[in-house]
Amino acid sequence: MVRISQKHGAFCSEMTVQEECSSLWCDDRAVDREGCDVWSAETVIAPRVFILGCQKCGSTSLHSLMLKHPSVMAACGTADEPGIPGKEVHFFDVRYHRGAPFFYCHFPRRLWPLSNTAASLVSVDATPDYLPDSRVPKRLFDLLAQQGPTGVDDVRLLVILRDPTERLWSYFQMASVMRLYSSYSCSSFGGPDLPSCSSQFVKLVVGGLLAAEVCLPKSLSIGTPPLLEKWEAPSLWEDIVSRCNSNSPVWSRFDKGGLMDPSLPDEVRNQHSKFIHAILRGLYLPQIVMWKRQFPGKQLKVYSLNTLHQNPLQVLQTVINHVGLPHLNMTAHADQPKRTSFSSHSSSVSTPASPSSNTAVLKNSGKHFSKEGLEDVWKKLQSFYANCTSALSPFLEKQGLTPSFMLPFTL
Repeated sequence: MVRISQKHGAFCSEMTVQEECSSLWCDDRAVDREGCDVWSAETVIAPRVFILGCQKCGSTSLHSLMLKHPSVMAACGTADEPGIPGKEVHFFDVRYHRGAPFFYCHFPRRLWPLSNTAASLVSVDATPDYLPDSRVPKRLFDLLAQQGPTGVDDVRLLVILRDPTERLWSYFQMASVMRLYSSYSCSSFGGPDLPSCSSQFVKLVVGGLLAAEVCLPKSLSIGTPPLLEKWEAPSLWEDIVSRCNSNSPVWSRFDKGGLMDPSLPDEVRNQHSKFIHAILRGLYLPQIVMWKRQFPGKQLKVYSLNTLHQNPLQVLQTVINHVGLPHLNMTAHADQPKRTSFSSHSSSVSTPASPSSNTAVLKNSGKHFSKEGLEDVWKKLQSFYANCTSALSPFLEKQGLTPSFMLPFTL
């Protein structure tokens, strides 16, 4: 399938990216820099909007909704590149070494450089792995600063969040279908014994929470008061990730979860490490603080998936205002966002007290993942996230990071 991003004055497709971008290596060490002088912020519709994440929180729904505006264009990519082509560029996290021209090559080309129509267009990079990656804020800032005095001020950073326990369950289902973790599986993740997937989720969470608790400073341990000043401490997120990467104490706790033993190969431990980090991604506040530290102006706004589903038109109009796009009657385009592949959003995202026996259907797979039997582990996850989640709304309100109609901010 050929993916095309086309509006009056600009164009790109999967084929153009394959032909013009795949061989680009434009970092300082590149020997052959052919083509590197072609791609820049002046020759393409450079992205001015970045949907940072969080993964499995509705970034695809928000991205799809934005594309209904006639001034918004998608990125371009190929099926053999990381992420979702046309949505996720994955430059600032895993392909930064390819150089800025490689990044710009993934956005629509200006057909007429001086065209006023092309000048009014806006491109979007919606890579949900950007939010937790501590390398990305500085990398993005540096690239924007190279665009001129208004590059940093004009960028718009969007974050969309959901209940962190629901997010982790959705992530687990995606990992199951995509077989991201080959070394442990519920009947090889997607076999006939699907109830074992719930059992596997329980094992992962029990061991993963024991390990994740090691990653938190003692002042933020489960049961301590949700003091806002502790959660908005500078470099807290970097500290949490650093603690998590110190293998010895983390793995000794994970082993106590009954899932692992010392004889398991490093590959298995690496894959379990991804799940620990997936748990930690639900601690949204320190990640937002990290981004706010690099972009202290009015660039950043935070939305909730719950509100996006309940009132997509109001969310879209708020995004349009934040980005500075022309006001249009978008009523006809702002239907309920379609829930994309691997989504398992609860009908009551804002009140996920108990998973009961709801069944999530994963599109494109035909498989059903039952929440039956997850009540205890669900409560453990909610307890782990409670303090951070409680501190989130006061911080967003104090910093003016979310629209007033979303206050108090609920997940």
